Amino acid sequence: MTDTVKPILSVREVGFSYPGDRRWVLDNVSLELGPGEIVLLTGPTGCGKSTLLKTLNGIIPLESSGTMKGAVLVDGVDTRTGATSSLAQKVGLVFQSPDDQLFCGNVDDEVAFGPQNLGLSADETERRVRRSLDSVGIASLAGRPSTSLSGGQKQRLAIAAQLAMRPSILALDEPISQLDPAGAAEVLGVLKKLALDGMAVLLVEHRIAETMDVAQRVEIMDEGRLVGRFDIGDLPQHSPLMRRLGLQIPDEARLASALGQGLDQDMLGPLAAAAPPRPTARQETAAEPVLEMQGVGFVYPNGGVEALKDINLSVMPGEIVGLMGPNGSGKSTLLSILAGLNRPSQGQVRLAGKPLAHKPDRRTRGRISLLFQNPDLLLIEPSVRSELLSGPRHLRRHLATDALVRLARGLGLADYLDLPPWSLSKGQRLRVALGALLAMQPQALLLDEPTTGQNRMNIQRLLASLTNGRGNRATIICSHDLDTICHFADTLVILQQGRILAQGPIRDLAADTGLLRDAGLRPTLALELSRRLGRKPPWLTCREIIDSLPPDPRPEAASS
Repeated sequence: MTDTVKPILSVREVGFSYPGDRRWVLDNVSLELGPGEIVLLTGPTGCGKSTLLKTLNGIIPLESSGTMKGAVLVDGVDTRTGATSSLAQKVGLVFQSPDDQLFCGNVDDEVAFGPQNLGLSADETERRVRRSLDSVGIASLAGRPSTSLSGGQKQRLAIAAQLAMRPSILALDEPISQLDPAGAAEVLGVLKKLALDGMAVLLVEHRIAETMDVAQRVEIMDEGRLVGRFDIGDLPQHSPLMRRLGLQIPDEARLASALGQGLDQDMLGPLAAAAPPRPTARQETAAEPVLEMQGVGFVYPNGGVEALKDINLSVMPGEIVGLMGPNGSGKSTLLSILAGLNRPSQGQVRLAGKPLAHKPDRRTRGRISLLFQNPDLLLIEPSVRSELLSGPRHLRRHLATDALVRLARGLGLADYLDLPPWSLSKGQRLRVALGALLAMQPQALLLDEPTTGQNRMNIQRLLASLTNGRGNRATIICSHDLDTICHFADTLVILQQGRILAQGPIRDLAADTGLLRDAGLRPTLALELSRRLGRKPPWLTCREIIDSLPPDPRPEAASS
Protein backbone atom coordinates (compact mmCIF):
# COMPACT_ATOMS: atom_id res chain seq x y z
CA MET A 1 0.00 0.00 0.00
CA THR A 2 1.37 3.44 -0.90
CA ASP A 3 1.95 6.04 1.79
CA THR A 4 -0.57 8.40 0.16
CA VAL A 5 -3.51 5.96 0.46
CA LYS A 6 -5.38 5.89 3.77
CA PRO A 7 -5.73 2.30 5.00
CA ILE A 8 -9.25 0.97 5.37
CA LEU A 9 -7.97 -1.78 7.69
CA SER A 10 -5.30 -1.34 10.36
CA VAL A 11 -4.15 -4.20 12.58
CA ARG A 12 -2.04 -2.72 15.36
CA GLU A 13 0.20 -4.92 17.53
CA VAL A 14 -2.56 -7.50 17.99
CA GLY A 15 -2.10 -10.47 20.27
CA PHE A 16 -4.58 -13.18 21.26
CA SER A 17 -4.59 -16.30 23.40
CA TYR A 18 -7.38 -18.85 23.74
CA PRO A 19 -8.77 -19.78 27.17
CA GLY A 20 -6.58 -22.31 28.98
CA ASP A 21 -3.73 -21.85 26.49
CA ARG A 22 -0.70 -19.90 27.63
CA ARG A 23 0.53 -19.46 24.07
CA TRP A 24 -0.11 -16.26 22.17
CA VAL A 25 -1.75 -17.59 19.00
CA LEU A 26 -1.31 -14.06 17.65
CA ASP A 27 1.79 -12.21 18.83
CA ASN A 28 2.27 -8.51 18.07
CA VAL A 29 0.75 -8.66 14.57
CA SER A 30 0.55 -5.43 12.59
CA LEU A 31 -0.56 -4.91 9.00
CA GLU A 32 -2.54 -2.48 6.87
CA LEU A 33 -4.81 -2.92 3.89
CA GLY A 34 -5.89 -0.19 1.50
CA PRO A 35 -8.88 0.12 -0.85
CA GLY A 36 -8.41 -1.91 -4.04
CA GLU A 37 -5.55 -3.94 -2.59
CA ILE A 38 -5.31 -7.76 -2.62
CA VAL A 39 -2.94 -9.16 -0.01
CA LEU A 40 -2.03 -12.83 0.26
CA LEU A 41 -1.61 -14.06 3.84
CA THR A 42 0.10 -17.43 4.05
CA GLY A 43 2.06 -19.54 6.49
CA PRO A 44 2.29 -23.06 7.94
CA THR A 45 -0.83 -24.85 9.13
CA GLY A 46 -1.73 -23.69 12.64
CA CYS A 47 0.31 -20.47 12.58
CA GLY A 48 -2.67 -18.22 13.45
CA LYS A 49 -4.02 -17.10 10.07
CA SER A 50 -7.65 -18.09 10.71
CA THR A 51 -7.53 -16.54 14.18
CA LEU A 52 -6.29 -13.27 12.70
CA LEU A 53 -9.22 -13.15 10.27
CA LYS A 54 -11.67 -13.49 13.16
CA THR A 55 -10.30 -10.29 14.69
CA LEU A 56 -11.19 -8.27 11.59
CA ASN A 57 -14.96 -8.21 12.04
CA GLY A 58 -15.05 -8.43 15.82
CA ILE A 59 -15.75 -12.15 16.26
CA ILE A 60 -12.61 -11.88 18.37
CA PRO A 61 -13.03 -10.45 21.01
CA LEU A 62 -16.78 -9.64 20.94
CA GLU A 63 -18.03 -13.21 20.35
CA SER A 64 -15.07 -15.22 21.63
CA SER A 65 -13.56 -15.82 25.03
CA GLY A 66 -9.84 -15.41 25.43
CA THR A 67 -7.40 -12.55 25.89
CA MET A 68 -6.78 -9.92 23.23
CA LYS A 69 -4.30 -7.07 23.18
CA GLY A 70 -3.72 -4.38 20.57
CA ALA A 71 -6.40 -3.00 18.27
CA VAL A 72 -8.05 -3.59 14.89
CA LEU A 73 -9.49 -0.52 13.13
CA VAL A 74 -11.98 -0.96 10.29
CA ASP A 75 -12.51 2.32 8.48
CA GLY A 76 -11.53 4.03 11.74
CA VAL A 77 -13.87 1.92 13.93
CA ASP A 78 -12.26 -0.07 16.75
CA THR A 79 -13.59 -3.65 16.53
CA ARG A 80 -13.41 -3.98 20.33
CA THR A 81 -16.14 -1.39 20.77
CA GLY A 82 -18.01 -1.43 17.46
CA ALA A 83 -21.32 -3.25 17.04
CA THR A 84 -21.04 -6.67 15.37
CA SER A 85 -24.03 -5.83 13.15
CA SER A 86 -22.21 -2.75 11.82
CA LEU A 87 -18.88 -4.55 11.43
CA ALA A 88 -20.58 -7.35 9.47
CA GLN A 89 -21.56 -4.80 6.81
CA LYS A 90 -18.00 -3.52 6.53
CA VAL A 91 -16.07 -6.81 6.66
CA GLY A 92 -17.22 -9.91 4.82
CA LEU A 93 -15.62 -13.05 6.25
CA VAL A 94 -15.61 -16.38 4.38
CA PHE A 95 -14.72 -19.24 6.74
CA GLN A 96 -12.37 -22.09 5.92
CA SER A 97 -15.22 -24.60 6.16
CA PRO A 98 -18.34 -23.41 4.30
CA ASP A 99 -20.54 -25.69 6.42
CA ASP A 100 -19.77 -23.41 9.37
CA GLN A 101 -21.66 -20.48 7.84
CA LEU A 102 -24.34 -22.00 5.60
CA PHE A 103 -27.62 -22.56 7.42
CA CYS A 104 -30.48 -21.75 5.03
CA GLY A 105 -32.44 -24.45 3.23
CA ASN A 106 -31.60 -23.46 -0.34
CA VAL A 107 -29.14 -21.46 -2.38
CA ASP A 108 -31.30 -18.36 -2.96
CA ASP A 109 -32.27 -18.01 0.71
CA GLU A 110 -28.63 -18.29 1.78
CA VAL A 111 -27.53 -15.37 -0.38
CA ALA A 112 -30.65 -13.33 0.42
CA PHE A 113 -30.27 -13.71 4.19
CA GLY A 114 -27.80 -10.82 4.64
CA PRO A 115 -29.56 -8.25 2.43
CA GLN A 116 -32.90 -9.11 4.05
CA ASN A 117 -31.42 -8.46 7.48
CA LEU A 118 -30.23 -5.07 6.21
CA GLY A 119 -33.87 -4.23 5.50
CA LEU A 120 -33.40 -3.96 1.73
CA SER A 121 -36.38 -4.13 -0.60
CA ALA A 122 -37.37 -7.41 -2.22
CA ASP A 123 -36.32 -6.11 -5.64
CA GLU A 124 -32.89 -4.99 -4.44
CA THR A 125 -32.40 -8.25 -2.55
CA GLU A 126 -33.27 -10.23 -5.68
CA ARG A 127 -30.83 -8.19 -7.77
CA ARG A 128 -28.03 -8.81 -5.27
CA VAL A 129 -28.79 -12.54 -5.12
CA ARG A 130 -28.67 -12.94 -8.91
CA ARG A 131 -25.56 -10.80 -9.32
CA SER A 132 -23.67 -12.56 -6.50
CA LEU A 133 -24.52 -16.07 -7.72
CA ASP A 134 -23.55 -15.16 -11.28
CA SER A 135 -20.26 -13.57 -10.21
CA VAL A 136 -19.01 -16.84 -8.66
CA GLY A 137 -20.36 -19.02 -11.47
CA ILE A 138 -23.20 -20.83 -9.70
CA ALA A 139 -26.28 -19.08 -11.12
CA SER A 140 -27.41 -22.48 -12.41
CA LEU A 141 -27.68 -23.72 -8.80
CA ALA A 142 -30.40 -21.21 -7.88
CA GLY A 143 -33.21 -22.96 -6.04
CA ARG A 144 -31.14 -26.06 -5.21
CA PRO A 145 -31.09 -27.38 -1.61
CA SER A 146 -27.83 -26.28 0.01
CA THR A 147 -27.27 -29.79 1.34
CA SER A 148 -27.18 -31.19 -2.21
CA LEU A 149 -24.12 -29.14 -3.18
CA SER A 150 -20.56 -30.41 -3.41
CA GLY A 151 -17.87 -28.98 -1.13
CA GLY A 152 -16.61 -26.67 -3.87
CA GLN A 153 -20.11 -25.47 -4.70
CA LYS A 154 -20.74 -24.71 -1.02
CA GLN A 155 -17.49 -22.74 -0.96
CA ARG A 156 -18.68 -20.56 -3.84
CA LEU A 157 -22.08 -20.14 -2.18
CA ALA A 158 -20.43 -18.86 1.01
CA ILE A 159 -18.50 -16.29 -1.05
CA ALA A 160 -21.67 -15.23 -2.89
CA ALA A 161 -23.48 -14.70 0.44
CA GLN A 162 -20.76 -12.29 1.55
CA LEU A 163 -20.65 -10.46 -1.78
CA ALA A 164 -24.39 -9.77 -1.49
CA MET A 165 -23.64 -7.66 1.60
CA ARG A 166 -21.28 -5.46 -0.48
CA PRO A 167 -18.62 -5.08 2.20
CA SER A 168 -15.68 -2.70 1.82
CA ILE A 169 -13.29 -5.42 3.04
CA LEU A 170 -13.46 -9.10 2.08
CA ALA A 171 -11.44 -11.59 4.14
CA LEU A 172 -11.35 -15.15 2.83
CA ASP A 173 -9.94 -18.22 4.56
CA GLU A 174 -8.74 -20.75 1.95
CA PRO A 175 -11.47 -19.77 -0.57
CA ILE A 176 -10.14 -21.96 -3.40
CA SER A 177 -9.06 -24.96 -1.32
CA GLN A 178 -11.98 -27.13 -2.50
CA LEU A 179 -12.37 -25.67 -6.00
CA ASP A 180 -11.34 -27.26 -9.27
CA PRO A 181 -8.82 -25.22 -11.33
CA ALA A 182 -11.52 -23.61 -13.48
CA GLY A 183 -13.55 -22.66 -10.40
CA ALA A 184 -10.48 -21.32 -8.62
CA ALA A 185 -9.57 -19.15 -11.61
CA GLU A 186 -13.14 -17.88 -11.78
CA VAL A 187 -13.28 -16.93 -8.09
CA LEU A 188 -9.85 -15.29 -8.21
CA GLY A 189 -10.99 -13.34 -11.26
CA VAL A 190 -14.00 -12.10 -9.27
CA LEU A 191 -11.71 -10.94 -6.47
CA LYS A 192 -9.56 -9.07 -8.98
CA LYS A 193 -12.62 -7.26 -10.37
CA LEU A 194 -13.83 -6.40 -6.87
CA ALA A 195 -10.43 -4.92 -6.06
CA LEU A 196 -10.54 -2.81 -9.22
CA ASP A 197 -13.86 -1.43 -7.92
CA GLY A 198 -12.16 -0.45 -4.66
CA MET A 199 -12.79 -3.43 -2.36
CA ALA A 200 -9.91 -4.44 -0.10
CA VAL A 201 -9.21 -8.19 -0.10
CA LEU A 202 -7.23 -10.23 2.42
CA LEU A 203 -6.72 -13.72 1.05
CA VAL A 204 -5.52 -16.62 3.22
CA GLU A 205 -4.32 -19.41 0.95
CA HIS A 206 -1.80 -22.25 0.64
CA ARG A 207 -2.25 -22.51 -3.15
CA ILE A 208 0.25 -19.71 -3.68
CA ALA A 209 0.98 -20.29 -7.36
CA GLU A 210 -2.64 -19.73 -8.37
CA THR A 211 -2.85 -16.42 -6.50
CA MET A 212 0.23 -14.84 -8.05
CA ASP A 213 -1.76 -13.20 -10.84
CA VAL A 214 -4.12 -11.38 -8.45
CA ALA A 215 -2.20 -10.60 -5.23
CA GLN A 216 -0.02 -7.52 -5.02
CA ARG A 217 1.64 -8.25 -1.68
CA VAL A 218 2.50 -11.28 0.44
CA GLU A 219 2.42 -11.45 4.25
CA ILE A 220 3.93 -14.59 5.81
CA MET A 221 3.03 -15.80 9.31
CA ASP A 222 4.76 -18.30 11.55
CA GLU A 223 3.90 -19.17 15.15
CA GLY A 224 1.57 -16.19 15.51
CA ARG A 225 3.97 -13.57 14.13
CA LEU A 226 4.39 -11.88 10.78
CA VAL A 227 7.86 -12.94 9.62
CA GLY A 228 7.86 -11.85 5.98
CA ARG A 229 6.39 -9.05 3.84
CA PHE A 230 7.17 -8.46 0.17
CA ASP A 231 5.67 -7.56 -3.19
CA ILE A 232 4.46 -10.56 -5.18
CA GLY A 233 7.07 -9.97 -7.90
CA ASP A 234 9.83 -10.43 -5.34
CA LEU A 235 8.65 -13.93 -4.35
CA PRO A 236 11.65 -15.83 -5.82
CA GLN A 237 14.07 -13.88 -3.61
CA HIS A 238 12.12 -15.01 -0.54
CA SER A 239 12.00 -18.70 -1.45
CA PRO A 240 14.51 -19.68 1.30
CA LEU A 241 12.07 -18.38 3.95
CA MET A 242 9.15 -20.12 2.27
CA ARG A 243 11.06 -23.37 2.02
CA ARG A 244 12.06 -23.22 5.68
CA LEU A 245 8.40 -22.86 6.62
CA GLY A 246 7.29 -25.69 4.32
CA LEU A 247 5.27 -23.41 2.01
CA GLN A 248 4.55 -23.91 -1.67
CA ILE A 249 7.12 -22.35 -3.95
CA PRO A 250 5.60 -21.98 -7.43
CA ASP A 251 7.14 -24.40 -9.92
CA GLU A 252 8.19 -21.54 -12.19
CA ALA A 253 10.34 -20.07 -9.41
CA ARG A 254 11.81 -23.46 -8.41
CA LEU A 255 12.73 -24.41 -11.96
CA ALA A 256 14.14 -20.98 -12.82
CA SER A 257 16.33 -21.22 -9.73
CA ALA A 258 17.50 -24.72 -10.70
CA LEU A 259 18.43 -23.44 -14.16
CA GLY A 260 20.18 -20.40 -12.70
CA GLN A 261 18.00 -17.92 -14.57
CA GLY A 262 15.18 -15.45 -14.02
CA LEU A 263 11.44 -16.05 -14.20
CA ASP A 264 11.19 -14.14 -17.46
CA GLN A 265 13.80 -16.24 -19.31
CA ASP A 266 12.96 -19.11 -21.68
CA MET A 267 13.22 -22.58 -20.13
CA LEU A 268 12.85 -24.74 -23.24
CA GLY A 269 16.41 -24.37 -24.50
CA PRO A 270 18.17 -25.47 -21.31
CA LEU A 271 15.71 -28.36 -20.88
CA ALA A 272 16.07 -29.78 -24.39
CA ALA A 273 19.02 -31.96 -23.38
CA ALA A 274 17.60 -33.00 -20.01
CA ALA A 275 17.22 -36.72 -19.38
CA PRO A 276 13.79 -38.34 -19.77
CA PRO A 277 11.95 -39.44 -16.63
CA ARG A 278 12.58 -42.94 -15.34
CA PRO A 279 9.20 -44.04 -14.04
CA THR A 280 9.09 -46.97 -11.66
CA ALA A 281 6.51 -49.39 -13.00
CA ARG A 282 4.41 -51.19 -10.42
CA GLN A 283 4.40 -54.93 -10.83
CA GLU A 284 1.21 -56.45 -12.14
CA THR A 285 -0.45 -58.79 -9.67
CA ALA A 286 -2.81 -61.68 -10.12
CA ALA A 287 -4.56 -60.80 -6.86
CA GLU A 288 -8.23 -59.87 -6.94
CA PRO A 289 -9.21 -56.19 -6.58
CA VAL A 290 -9.72 -54.83 -3.09
CA LEU A 291 -12.56 -52.60 -4.32
CA GLU A 292 -14.77 -52.99 -7.38
CA MET A 293 -17.65 -50.98 -8.81
CA GLN A 294 -19.65 -52.69 -11.56
CA GLY A 295 -22.18 -50.63 -13.51
CA VAL A 296 -22.83 -48.39 -10.51
CA GLY A 297 -25.32 -45.54 -10.78
CA PHE A 298 -26.76 -43.29 -8.10
CA VAL A 299 -29.72 -40.92 -7.95
CA TYR A 300 -30.28 -38.73 -4.89
CA PRO A 301 -33.73 -39.59 -3.49
CA ASN A 302 -35.06 -36.09 -2.79
CA GLY A 303 -33.76 -33.88 -5.59
CA GLY A 304 -33.73 -36.63 -8.18
CA VAL A 305 -30.22 -35.59 -9.26
CA GLU A 306 -28.42 -38.39 -11.12
CA ALA A 307 -24.98 -38.13 -9.52
CA LEU A 308 -23.30 -41.25 -10.98
CA LYS A 309 -23.85 -43.19 -14.21
CA ASP A 310 -22.45 -46.61 -15.18
CA ILE A 311 -19.29 -46.50 -13.05
CA ASN A 312 -16.87 -49.40 -13.55
CA LEU A 313 -13.76 -49.24 -11.41
CA SER A 314 -11.26 -51.64 -9.81
CA VAL A 315 -8.61 -50.81 -7.21
CA MET A 316 -5.87 -53.39 -6.68
CA PRO A 317 -3.91 -54.19 -3.50
CA GLY A 318 -1.28 -51.51 -2.88
CA GLU A 319 -2.64 -49.26 -5.63
CA ILE A 320 -3.11 -45.50 -5.12
CA VAL A 321 -5.80 -44.01 -7.35
CA GLY A 322 -6.13 -40.27 -7.94
CA LEU A 323 -9.81 -39.32 -8.42
CA MET A 324 -10.24 -35.97 -10.15
CA GLY A 325 -12.91 -33.94 -11.90
CA PRO A 326 -14.81 -30.64 -11.71
CA ASN A 327 -16.82 -29.65 -8.64
CA GLY A 328 -20.13 -31.51 -8.67
CA SER A 329 -18.88 -34.31 -10.96
CA GLY A 330 -19.72 -37.02 -8.39
CA LYS A 331 -16.39 -37.65 -6.66
CA SER A 332 -17.64 -37.42 -3.06
CA THR A 333 -20.73 -39.42 -3.96
CA LEU A 334 -18.55 -42.19 -5.42
CA LEU A 335 -16.51 -42.35 -2.20
CA SER A 336 -19.66 -42.44 -0.06
CA ILE A 337 -20.92 -45.47 -1.99
CA LEU A 338 -17.60 -47.29 -1.67
CA ALA A 339 -17.72 -46.61 2.08
CA GLY A 340 -21.24 -48.03 2.32
CA LEU A 341 -22.81 -44.72 3.36
CA ASN A 342 -25.04 -44.63 0.27
CA ARG A 343 -26.60 -47.58 -1.52
CA PRO A 344 -26.14 -47.53 -5.32
CA SER A 345 -29.33 -47.09 -7.32
CA GLN A 346 -27.99 -49.69 -9.73
CA GLY A 347 -24.93 -51.89 -10.08
CA GLN A 348 -22.82 -53.53 -7.41
CA VAL A 349 -19.89 -52.69 -5.12
CA ARG A 350 -17.51 -55.44 -3.98
CA LEU A 351 -14.94 -55.56 -1.19
CA ALA A 352 -12.32 -58.31 -1.65
CA GLY A 353 -14.59 -60.07 -4.13
CA LYS A 354 -17.76 -60.05 -1.99
CA PRO A 355 -20.76 -57.71 -2.29
CA LEU A 356 -20.50 -54.78 0.08
CA ALA A 357 -23.23 -54.54 2.70
CA HIS A 358 -25.04 -51.21 2.87
CA LYS A 359 -24.54 -51.06 6.63
CA PRO A 360 -21.15 -52.04 8.11
CA ASP A 361 -21.15 -55.52 9.63
CA ARG A 362 -18.48 -57.46 11.47
CA ARG A 363 -16.88 -58.43 8.19
CA THR A 364 -16.45 -54.86 6.91
CA ARG A 365 -16.12 -52.84 10.14
CA GLY A 366 -12.76 -51.12 10.14
CA ARG A 367 -11.79 -52.48 6.72
CA ILE A 368 -12.96 -49.41 4.75
CA SER A 369 -12.16 -45.95 6.12
CA LEU A 370 -13.40 -42.67 4.67
CA LEU A 371 -11.88 -39.28 5.47
CA PHE A 372 -14.60 -36.67 4.90
CA GLN A 373 -14.00 -33.26 3.34
CA ASN A 374 -14.97 -31.84 6.74
CA PRO A 375 -12.74 -33.68 9.26
CA ASP A 376 -14.72 -32.32 12.23
CA LEU A 377 -17.42 -34.90 11.49
CA LEU A 378 -14.97 -37.59 12.64
CA LEU A 379 -13.59 -36.00 15.81
CA ILE A 380 -15.34 -36.97 19.06
CA GLU A 381 -12.59 -37.52 21.65
CA PRO A 382 -11.16 -35.06 24.22
CA SER A 383 -7.54 -35.34 23.08
CA VAL A 384 -5.52 -36.15 19.99
CA ARG A 385 -4.11 -39.21 21.73
CA SER A 386 -7.57 -40.62 22.49
CA GLU A 387 -8.67 -39.91 18.90
CA LEU A 388 -5.82 -42.03 17.57
CA LEU A 389 -6.66 -44.81 20.02
CA SER A 390 -10.44 -44.75 19.58
CA GLY A 391 -10.64 -46.83 16.39
CA PRO A 392 -8.48 -49.72 17.57
CA ARG A 393 -10.31 -49.67 20.92
CA HIS A 394 -13.73 -50.03 19.25
CA LEU A 395 -12.32 -52.82 17.09
CA ARG A 396 -10.92 -54.45 20.24
CA ARG A 397 -7.39 -54.13 19.00
CA HIS A 398 -4.31 -52.82 20.80
CA LEU A 399 -2.22 -49.96 19.42
CA ALA A 400 1.19 -50.06 21.09
CA THR A 401 2.59 -46.81 22.47
CA ASP A 402 5.57 -46.84 20.09
CA ALA A 403 3.23 -47.39 17.13
CA LEU A 404 1.06 -44.47 18.24
CA VAL A 405 4.11 -42.20 18.55
CA ARG A 406 5.36 -43.23 15.08
CA LEU A 407 1.94 -42.53 13.60
CA ALA A 408 1.71 -39.13 15.29
CA ARG A 409 5.24 -38.21 14.26
CA GLY A 410 4.61 -39.19 10.64
CA LEU A 411 1.61 -36.85 10.52
CA GLY A 412 3.31 -33.99 12.34
CA LEU A 413 1.14 -34.42 15.44
CA ALA A 414 3.67 -35.58 18.04
CA ASP A 415 3.58 -32.22 19.87
CA TYR A 416 -0.22 -32.18 20.10
CA LEU A 417 -1.06 -35.60 21.54
CA ASP A 418 -2.46 -34.23 24.80
CA LEU A 419 -4.32 -31.26 23.30
CA PRO A 420 -8.03 -31.24 22.43
CA PRO A 421 -8.52 -31.61 18.66
CA TRP A 422 -10.82 -28.56 18.66
CA SER A 423 -7.92 -26.36 19.80
CA LEU A 424 -6.03 -27.11 16.57
CA SER A 425 -6.32 -25.54 13.13
CA LYS A 426 -8.49 -27.20 10.50
CA GLY A 427 -5.45 -28.54 8.67
CA GLN A 428 -4.17 -30.10 11.89
CA ARG A 429 -7.62 -31.52 12.70
CA LEU A 430 -7.68 -33.14 9.27
CA ARG A 431 -4.40 -34.90 10.05
CA VAL A 432 -5.80 -36.05 13.40
CA ALA A 433 -8.84 -37.54 11.64
CA LEU A 434 -6.59 -39.27 9.10
CA GLY A 435 -4.41 -40.64 11.88
CA ALA A 436 -7.48 -42.09 13.61
CA LEU A 437 -8.37 -43.92 10.39
CA LEU A 438 -4.83 -45.17 9.74
CA ALA A 439 -4.65 -46.52 13.30
CA MET A 440 -7.36 -49.05 12.36
CA GLN A 441 -5.16 -50.39 9.53
CA PRO A 442 -7.97 -50.43 6.94
CA GLN A 443 -7.89 -52.58 3.84
CA ALA A 444 -9.22 -49.66 1.78
CA LEU A 445 -8.64 -45.96 2.53
CA LEU A 446 -10.77 -43.27 0.89
CA LEU A 447 -9.62 -39.65 1.18
CA ASP A 448 -11.87 -36.73 0.18
CA GLU A 449 -9.70 -33.63 -0.41
CA PRO A 450 -7.01 -34.57 2.17
CA THR A 451 -4.74 -31.66 1.17
CA THR A 452 -7.28 -28.95 2.08
CA GLY A 453 -5.77 -26.45 4.51
CA GLN A 454 -2.31 -28.04 4.38
CA ASN A 455 0.94 -26.29 3.55
CA ARG A 456 3.26 -28.02 1.09
CA MET A 457 5.49 -29.68 3.71
CA ASN A 458 2.49 -31.24 5.47
CA ILE A 459 1.04 -32.45 2.15
CA GLN A 460 4.29 -34.22 1.34
CA ARG A 461 4.57 -35.65 4.84
CA LEU A 462 0.95 -36.79 4.88
CA LEU A 463 0.96 -38.48 1.50
CA ALA A 464 4.45 -39.92 1.94
CA SER A 465 3.17 -41.67 5.06
CA LEU A 466 0.38 -43.18 2.95
CA THR A 467 2.79 -44.25 0.21
CA ASN A 468 5.48 -45.72 2.45
CA GLY A 469 3.07 -47.67 4.61
CA ARG A 470 0.52 -48.74 2.02
CA GLY A 471 1.42 -52.45 1.82
CA ASN A 472 -1.60 -54.12 0.22
CA ARG A 473 -3.97 -51.30 1.19
CA ALA A 474 -6.04 -49.83 -1.65
CA THR A 475 -6.16 -46.04 -1.54
CA ILE A 476 -8.30 -43.52 -3.42
CA ILE A 477 -7.35 -39.84 -3.13
CA CYS A 478 -9.98 -37.36 -4.31
CA SER A 479 -8.29 -34.02 -5.01
CA HIS A 480 -8.19 -30.97 -7.28
CA ASP A 481 -4.40 -30.77 -6.86
CA LEU A 482 -2.98 -32.40 -10.01
CA ASP A 483 0.61 -31.82 -8.87
CA THR A 484 -0.03 -33.83 -5.69
CA ILE A 485 -1.78 -36.59 -7.63
CA CYS A 486 1.15 -36.73 -10.08
CA HIS A 487 3.55 -37.12 -7.15
CA PHE A 488 1.78 -39.96 -5.39
CA ALA A 489 -0.82 -41.76 -7.52
CA ASP A 490 -0.32 -44.82 -9.71
CA THR A 491 -3.63 -44.48 -11.56
CA LEU A 492 -5.73 -41.48 -12.59
CA VAL A 493 -9.53 -41.58 -12.82
CA ILE A 494 -11.31 -38.50 -14.22
CA LEU A 495 -15.01 -37.99 -13.54
CA GLN A 496 -17.20 -35.62 -15.52
CA GLN A 497 -20.95 -35.17 -15.02
CA GLY A 498 -21.19 -38.42 -13.08
CA ARG A 499 -19.38 -40.58 -15.66
CA ILE A 500 -15.80 -41.80 -15.92
CA LEU A 501 -14.29 -39.72 -18.69
CA ALA A 502 -10.94 -41.53 -18.61
CA GLN A 503 -8.94 -43.89 -16.40
CA GLY A 504 -5.48 -45.40 -16.69
CA PRO A 505 -1.83 -45.12 -15.57
CA ILE A 506 -1.11 -41.59 -14.35
CA ARG A 507 1.74 -40.92 -16.77
CA ASP A 508 -0.25 -42.06 -19.79
CA LEU A 509 -3.33 -39.95 -19.06
CA ALA A 510 -1.44 -36.90 -17.80
CA ALA A 511 0.47 -36.77 -21.09
CA ASP A 512 -2.80 -35.83 -22.82
CA THR A 513 -2.96 -32.16 -21.82
CA GLY A 514 -5.98 -31.71 -24.10
CA LEU A 515 -7.87 -34.32 -22.09
CA LEU A 516 -6.91 -32.59 -18.85
CA ARG A 517 -8.16 -29.23 -20.07
CA ASP A 518 -11.40 -30.75 -21.36
CA ALA A 519 -11.91 -32.11 -17.84
CA GLY A 520 -11.30 -28.68 -16.28
CA LEU A 521 -7.86 -29.65 -14.97
CA ARG A 522 -4.81 -27.44 -15.25
CA PRO A 523 -1.68 -29.28 -16.50
CA THR A 524 1.35 -28.92 -14.25
CA LEU A 525 4.29 -26.87 -15.51
CA ALA A 526 6.20 -30.13 -16.02
CA LEU A 527 3.45 -31.54 -18.25
CA GLU A 528 3.20 -28.31 -20.23
CA LEU A 529 6.97 -28.17 -20.80
CA SER A 530 6.93 -31.85 -21.81
CA ARG A 531 4.23 -31.10 -24.39
CA ARG A 532 6.13 -28.16 -25.84
CA LEU A 533 9.33 -30.21 -26.05
CA GLY A 534 7.54 -33.26 -27.46
CA ARG A 535 8.83 -35.28 -24.51
CA LYS A 536 7.28 -38.78 -24.23
CA PRO A 537 6.86 -40.13 -21.65
CA PRO A 538 6.37 -36.75 -20.01
CA TRP A 539 7.79 -35.37 -16.82
CA LEU A 540 4.99 -35.32 -14.28
CA THR A 541 6.44 -32.94 -11.71
CA CYS A 542 8.96 -30.14 -11.36
CA ARG A 543 10.94 -32.44 -9.06
CA GLU A 544 11.38 -34.92 -11.94
CA ILE A 545 12.68 -32.14 -14.21
CA ILE A 546 15.19 -30.94 -11.62
CA ASP A 547 16.39 -34.51 -11.06
CA SER A 548 16.86 -34.91 -14.84
CA LEU A 549 19.23 -31.93 -15.14
CA PRO A 550 22.98 -32.51 -15.53
CA PRO A 551 24.67 -33.33 -12.20
CA ASP A 552 26.14 -29.86 -11.78
CA PRO A 553 25.76 -28.34 -8.33
CA ARG A 554 22.33 -26.75 -8.27
CA PRO A 555 21.25 -23.90 -6.01
CA GLU A 556 19.65 -24.86 -2.73
CA ALA A 557 16.53 -23.03 -3.89
CA ALA A 558 15.83 -25.84 -6.35
CA SER A 559 15.20 -28.38 -3.62
CA SER A 560 11.66 -29.39 -2.85
